[in-house]
Amino acid sequence: MDGDCTTPGKPFCDPSTKTCVSCVQDAQCPRGQVCQANVCTTGCTPNQPCPMGQVCSAAGQCVQCTTNAQCSGATPQCDVASNRCVQCLPSNDTCPMGEYCRNDFTCERGCKTGTDCPSGVCLPNRSCAMCTMDAQCAAGNVCVGGSCTPACSATNPCGSGRECCTGRCVDTRADTGNCGACGTSCGASGACCQGQCKALNTTNDCGACGVQCGASAACCNNACTPTNSLSNCGGCGIRCGADQFCDGTVCRNQTFPEFCANRSVFAIYDGRPLDDAATNVLASTIRANCSTQTTIQYGPQTNASWVDQTNGALLLGGGSTVVTAGGPFPNKPVQWLERTRQVTKVFFATNSLDTFYFRKRSDNSNVVSFPQANCSPNRDVFLVTLATDPTSGTLALISYGLCSGGYGTQTGAWYWANVMLPNRASYPDSWYIYEWLDTNLNTLPDQGDTFTLRGNGR
Repeated sequence: MDGDCTTPGKPFCDPSTKTCVSCVQDAQCPRGQVCQANVCTTGCTPNQPCPMGQVCSAAGQCVQCTTNAQCSGATPQCDVASNRCVQCLPSNDTCPMGEYCRNDFTCERGCKTGTDCPSGVCLPNRSCAMCTMDAQCAAGNVCVGGSCTPACSATNPCGSGRECCTGRCVDTRADTGNCGACGTSCGASGACCQGQCKALNTTNDCGACGVQCGASAACCNNACTPTNSLSNCGGCGIRCGADQFCDGTVCRNQTFPEFCANRSVFAIYDGRPLDDAATNVLASTIRANCSTQTTIQYGPQTNASWVDQTNGALLLGGGSTVVTAGGPFPNKPVQWLERTRQVTKVFFATNSLDTFYFRKRSDNSNVVSFPQANCSPNRDVFLVTLATDPTSGTLALISYGLCSGGYGTQTGAWYWANVMLPNRASYPDSWYIYEWLDTNLNTLPDQGDTFTLRGNGR
């Protein structure tokens, strides 16, 4: 029974659950509320009325009006879209002769149709094409020589939202010569944004009022520009030098001690099983040796959002590092950096007969000359190098072996992950070449093998 309920706010007993609740029936709620799930919520029904001055809509909500009959006085029309009483409706214009209904439901001086004009033509700006008196012109205009001309005065005011400044109607929210008030000029380089003079070279108003530059971007020359590129690193016009990359904030040297600067890493597979396995090894110790906040994503070189499918260019931008294993023929990014753009410091070459080379790009000299006959599952030469895509600014870590069997590629990845990265401060250059000898003859790289440095540099 209701008399058993003494909890504040829950005076009624729900017989179905035998619990005290706020309501069981609509009639137990105030006007303008209905009982839903034993709680009084905003709403109405034909039997549960709204507060005085409101009516119940078909959607069960209390509103100002649903028909014109419920409106009167200065607002005699009902806008059924918003259910509020307004001065007039553009769809059923009842404004007095010589006025028209604006889209904000207010009457303003101007012609409705051609019947209001001597020439029978009402222009889109609500002035008559020809006039004989000011009343035939839109608000803020006067009739001069048969034509409506912009002008205003105390007795010929402008329409809503505009002010009369030196005889002309202006929108002081957007007029650079009358910003916020008549006569307040924003100057040649300023703009009037909602009545305030602002420069258009800020991250909140870049090039135009209200255009906001997002994260990792700045307003450079009145345009939102990423600040993780080689030409705008951390700010407008801050250019990284040769052999540098941008970590999104500052320029850093393209050397192994700086490898951990980028926190976004992308491991890219070229599709060859041994290369793909080596790529996994390259990435395997990055979080442990860099930052635990580093994110690593894995995907194929066929990912068109990472790699340009036409030329192999890296598309990830500054602040990102790609790790990838494989030579310049199967591996599109390596081909792009080493052979197309030629930004790697060393490159693979062959005499097409019996010898493989790693050559220095600066003078085309051989760093390593390795007879093909020396290649075996227990002997190879591998390269570990950094390169920066000159277009996107993406940093790349590349590793592959000279011989075609893939053993050098596997070994280079192991050596990077287990020796070079944990001790990167001891590797101050951007490229290293080692000859590997599988001393224990297990065809796998490990601590018992011999690694002979054959060349290094920046």
